[in-house]
Amino acid sequence: MSKRLLSAALIAGLGMAFVPGANAADGTITITGKIMSQSCSVKINGGAASDTVILPAIAKDAFAADGDTAGDTKFTIDLSGCDTQFSSLNAAAVFDAAGKVDATTHNLLTDAGVGAATGIQIQLTDDLGTSPIDLTGTDAASQNSPSVDVHSGTGTLKYQARYYSKGVVGAGTVNTTVAYTIAYL
Repeated sequence: MSKRLLSAALIAGLGMAFVPGANAADGTITITGKIMSQSCSVKINGGAASDTVILPAIAKDAFAADGDTAGDTKFTIDLSGCDTQFSSLNAAAVFDAAGKVDATTHNLLTDAGVGAATGIQIQLTDDLGTSPIDLTGTDAASQNSPSVDVHSGTGTLKYQARYYSKGVVGAGTVNTTVAYTIAYL
């Protein structure tokens, strides 16, 4: 056998001698989930799944400083026909404003253009208007979005939309959109 081949065989053999043994497990991860036979049917204010919330006309003088709000308008996301096979199932809306969110206020930006109001954003809150929805969040918990128990097959998520001043408010139309997805918790 050549010296070169013998050296290679010796190195390979010694390398195998130093292979570390398998480590003992440090823990176990259990993964659980739910597969629902159907999701809930959704309606906005008892209408269609995509509908319009109309805020009242407000005078620009109602906004004296940044952060002033006006025009609180309640709306609901009504859920029905939900899967009832689970004894405890909650649902919440997760909002996606597709880049139309102010990173500071976490509110919806309104459409700009000819005839559009200036200095106005739209704030979504819980039903009482006390807990703003954080539209920079990525799930119901980080958005502070309320949830409802739907194990009976129905439930109603309650919200408010309102004007929120940011800067000098100028008269004009206010339009914006936000998508939502119902998350089951």
